[in-house]
Amino acid sequence: MQQRLQQLADLLERTQPLWEPRPFRQRPASWEATLPEVALWLRDRRPAEIDALEQDPFALSDMPGAYAALAMETTALTKIAQWPRQNRPPGKPMRGVKGRKQRQIEAFQLAVSAPITQAQPQRLIDWCGGKGHLSRLLATQCSCPVCVIDLSEAFVTASEQLGAAVGVDVTGIAGDVTTLTPPPQMDSAAGLVALHACGMLTDAALHWATQREVPWLALVPCCHHKAPEAGWRPRSKLLMGQDFRLPATALRMAISDEGPASPGARQRRRREMCWRIAVDLLLADRGETPLGSVGRTDYNRPFGEFCQWAMARRGLDLPTTFDADRHHRRAAEATRHVRGLSLLRGLFRRPVELLCVLDRAQSLADVGYQTQVATFCERAISPRNLLIVASRSSAI
Repeated sequence: MQQRLQQLADLLERTQPLWEPRPFRQRPASWEATLPEVALWLRDRRPAEIDALEQDPFALSDMPGAYAALAMETTALTKIAQWPRQNRPPGKPMRGVKGRKQRQIEAFQLAVSAPITQAQPQRLIDWCGGKGHLSRLLATQCSCPVCVIDLSEAFVTASEQLGAAVGVDVTGIAGDVTTLTPPPQMDSAAGLVALHACGMLTDAALHWATQREVPWLALVPCCHHKAPEAGWRPRSKLLMGQDFRLPATALRMAISDEGPASPGARQRRRREMCWRIAVDLLLADRGETPLGSVGRTDYNRPFGEFCQWAMARRGLDLPTTFDADRHHRRAAEATRHVRGLSLLRGLFRRPVELLCVLDRAQSLADVGYQTQVATFCERAISPRNLLIVASRSSAI
């Protein structure tokens, strides 16, 4: 694990000029001058080819050598084993749980059931457990009481009520886990689970688990960009010793893949990107900076009206020669170029994410845990599918 962590850190440090520029904001991208053949090839991709490359970096066979080399390197460094899990058909629909979220909960439970049985904790702590949907499943399948900790008092109350309704032992505690002193239940007889606790919420779990000597943990981190104001910081001795840093833009990049998004969601995202670029082009023609963030409902206007509204936000009128259809075609072509150039940056999404997860896993190894990292589900179920399992005992 430590060797892979160092390799990823070396890769990201060496290639920072390639993944740091955002083609959506910086046109042309600064690396285009050093890799002109890659830039030309990416700019020339058609939308269907871009779609294919977003799903598989090796989807086309005519890629330039420099791009192919980076694709092979990033792919090799991010190969992760799948955590062994039982095969079981999907359960009955959970009340109040969307289908994909239920599949994530079920996949997590199937992955951690055997380690829980081996560790034999007296109780489980469901960190940031919401309404306790995972808690009820774990309490049922693992015959173990579960304590939900969550910020929302309403969610905690719901977790207890829903647990009682199905006859399992689920209790709850409301509080902000970043400032909360953990309850007595979180001790050396407990196990801790955290499914998709964002950023510093996972860090809080790691801090208190090690402080309270919790012997067994299973965590799936996500949203690494949700860090304190000081930004993301490494926790492992290896990266702390190197003063390794990742900018917030890299952390957001790591979770910006569309993953299992529906065709409708993808189409909406393409439309919003094109319209934003359309306004940025108009602003650039006037020597102005890009538009900035826009609310989703603002895109409900027809294209021409959207451009007029967006320019008015800057106190500007549309050019007298503005033709909505012609400008839309110009923006669509620019959007195609941006999406193509972004493919290079996209090669580094998984390396950034894996480095963040391995760093947290290594921090547990640094204080005596036996730690493993593996995927707990397919990316179609959840793109954030990296599972950390750690134990102070010999059996994980």
